Amino acid sequence: LDGLLYGTYLGGDGLDVAQALKLDGAGGLWLAGYTLSRDFPVTPNAYRTFNAGVSDVFLTRLDLSRLRSREAISYSTYLGGVDTDVLYGLALAPGGRIALAGYTYSADFPRVGSSASAPMLADAFVALLDPAIPGPGALAYSAVIGGIYIDTATGVAVDASGRILVSGYTNSPDLPVTDGSKKPSPPGATQSFVVQVAP
Repeated sequence: LDGLLYGTYLGGDGLDVAQALKLDGAGGLWLAGYTLSRDFPVTPNAYRTFNAGVSDVFLTRLDLSRLRSREAISYSTYLGGVDTDVLYGLALAPGGRIALAGYTYSADFPRVGSSASAPMLADAFVALLDPAIPGPGALAYSAVIGGIYIDTATGVAVDASGRILVSGYTNSPDLPVTDGSKKPSPPGATQSFVVQVAP
């Protein structure tokens, strides 16, 4: 292929799907998605080093200065619970943190700084990881957002003060709102949503 400078595989023995990527200011490429692999490559400083469910979210950083070496992966971790967890959104946050968003079917999806309600079907999730902190302490914030039907986060952004904005779609008529609005379409029909959290 003309112009190809670098190409590689990333994954393990199962399905691995990269859904989002961002470049940081320190020569790193952040990739996030979901994996069914039990042996997806993880680093010793990972938030979690094992796949806990059917599919888990993964977050991986490639050092662009070391792409042709075995040390190209500077950070890689799993995130999720015992069921299906899928990522759609990735954003860089102040202080080197990483915001992630998607949906979960896992009743035990990890929560930090939020209530521990279990998903009814699929619920949206938003999480904030600090890769500078090794192990379980890396999860700075995590919440599940949803109602009685299917709720999916497809995008995430973080402003300069650290507030996280999440967008997506919902079938639920009871998604939490703060402005008194009601779902214009009937219950079960798809409607977009946007929420803001301040971890």
